Amino acid sequence: MGTEKKLVVVREQPTLVIAVTEDVGSLEGPSLAGDLAEVMRVLESRERPRVVVDFRDHEYFGSAMLETLLRIWRAVRDRSGRIAVCGVSRFGHELLGVSHFDKLIAVHGSLDEAERSVHGSE
Repeated sequence: MGTEKKLVVVREQPTLVIAVTEDVGSLEGPSLAGDLAEVMRVLESRERPRVVVDFRDHEYFGSAMLETLLRIWRAVRDRSGRIAVCGVSRFGHELLGVSHFDKLIAVHGSLDEAERSVHGSE
């Protein structure tokens, strides 16, 4: 477990894009806490946020990332916003399906598709 950030806000307008910067195992919850706090500060300053979590180039994530996604999803939902993920690996698709996260959060192949999804019919 390194000290590098695992979640980084890479863009705030018009879509809040959060990049996953490395694979996140199940035991890395504590290392995500500071990153999540930063993301939540940005997210909580918005009405009707449009959020994309970009997993591009990362093969694996575990329960710590699922918990983090759930917290982000709740914050977005509570502000009447929309959220999607993109760039999820084959393993990630399977995990999101088995855990039923794909019923809460739209899953897209690319950042462009995900952004179109969260902006939908505004």
